[in-house]
Amino acid sequence: MNKEGFLKVLEERLSMLEEQERKDILSEYAMHIEMKRQGGMSEQEAIDDFGDVDSLIGEILEAYHIDPSYKGLGKKNPAGEIGRKAGDAITKSKESFSHFMEQQKEKQEKRMEKRKQEEKDRPDRWKQRAERIREKKGDGEGVKKLCRGIWAMCKWIVVFCVKAVLLFLMIPAVIAGLVAVFALGILLILLVQGYPLVGVTLGMSGFVLSCGAYTFLVFSFLGNKKQKNSGEEVEA
Repeated sequence: MNKEGFLKVLEERLSMLEEQERKDILSEYAMHIEMKRQGGMSEQEAIDDFGDVDSLIGEILEAYHIDPSYKGLGKKNPAGEIGRKAGDAITKSKESFSHFMEQQKEKQEKRMEKRKQEEKDRPDRWKQRAERIREKKGDGEGVKKLCRGIWAMCKWIVVFCVKAVLLFLMIPAVIAGLVAVFALGILLILLVQGYPLVGVTLGMSGFVLSCGAYTFLVFSFLGNKKQKNSGEEVEA
C-alpha cells in the first residue's frame, strides 16, 4: 500500500467525523510518513510502521468516542452528543497523536543510533586494504633492489672476464707486433737491395697493422669503460 492508498482508506473509514477533523488527521499522517521517509525508510516501511490499519482506525475512533464497528458513511453523531464531547475528543485526539509521534521519534532515533554504532564498530576495510597494499609494495621494492643488485654483479663479472681475456690476448699481440715491425724493417732493407720480397713485405705490413689495430681496439674499449664509470660517479 502506498501513501495515497493509505490516506484514501483513512478518509473513507473516518467519513463519520467532521470534515476539518478528517483533514487534520490526514495531514498529520501524511507529514509523519514524509518524516519517516527522510529518516531512511521507504514509503511502504513507513506505512507498515503504523501497524494494522484496522487497529489504527479503531484507536482514532475510540479517541472520538465512536464505536470502531460503526460502518456508516456520511452519517454524523447527533449534534447534541458532538457538542458535549467535541472538546474532550479533540483534546484526547491531539494527546494521542502527540504521544504517538513521540514514540515514533524515539524509535527513529534509536534506529539511527544503532546504525551509527554499527558503522563505528565496523572495521575500516579500506584502511586495512591500503596497509596490505603498502606492505606488498614494500616487499616488491625489496625484490626489485635485490634483482638489480644481482644483475649489476653479473654484469660486472662479465665485463671483468671480457677485459681479462682482451688483456691476456693483447700481450702476445703486442709482442708479435714488435717482432713484426722488426722483421718489416729487415724486409724493407732487403727489398731496397733488390731482393724479390715484395709479397712477403706486404704480408708483414698487414700483420703489423692487424696487431696495431687490435691493440688500439683493446685500449679504446678499456678507455670507454673508465669514462662511463667516471660519468656515473659524477652523476651520483
